[in-house]
Amino acid sequence: MIADVLRYPVVDPGGRTALLWSAGAVLALAVGRRYAGALAPDALAVVPAAFAVVAVVALLGTLSAVLVAAPSTPRSSVRDGAAALALSVALLAPPAALLAVTVSTAGGGDPRTAALPFLVGSTAATLLFGACAYALPAALAAATRAGRLRAALDGAVVATLADARYFLRWVVGFALAVAGAGLAGVTARSGDATGLLAAAGAGYLLVAGARSAGVGYARATGTKTSDRP
Repeated sequence: MIADVLRYPVVDPGGRTALLWSAGAVLALAVGRRYAGALAPDALAVVPAAFAVVAVVALLGTLSAVLVAAPSTPRSSVRDGAAALALSVALLAPPAALLAVTVSTAGGGDPRTAALPFLVGSTAATLLFGACAYALPAALAAATRAGRLRAALDGAVVATLADARYFLRWVVGFALAVAGAGLAGVTARSGDATGLLAAAGAGYLLVAGARSAGVGYARATGTKTSDRP
């Protein structure tokens, strides 16, 4: 299972294309972020910041296509990436906000009385984040396949989450995605050859992670290829 996923970005033609697009998007995101930080608070910082957002949309659109084993075009990447960004924010923003509120509340109070609320709040935020991260690939796959965001709320998505085949491949995909995000962070901090190599590694791991979750979704739902419009 893992070997097939790791070979996908270099053996499969679609995987190789996704690898190139993903690595390029990671690099573009790092460049946009670096220049936006350097120019802030000047108004010109909006330009590289917008460039970084476009890179995020392109990356998410590419990974969404990998999830459903569909060919990716510039038009579909923009459409799927924008939908994926909106869905990711909707699912992951609540636990992030809960954790932020927990930390800010605990930091401003008496440490002796704030310890328990901080423990409860941080635990709840972590569990909520895990649940949302678990549901995200299935929701993205359903929305990408149907070509509409509302498909992410279909009952079939909930049934997929209870399937062991999806769970096992999500675990593999999540681990690969976390490692890929770590390398993307290296790219953001480094402006030399190390950053380029890290971007390639990040693209590879993100594509492999999306492939793993996509295979789990396909097997749980009994589908193999995309039938999106």
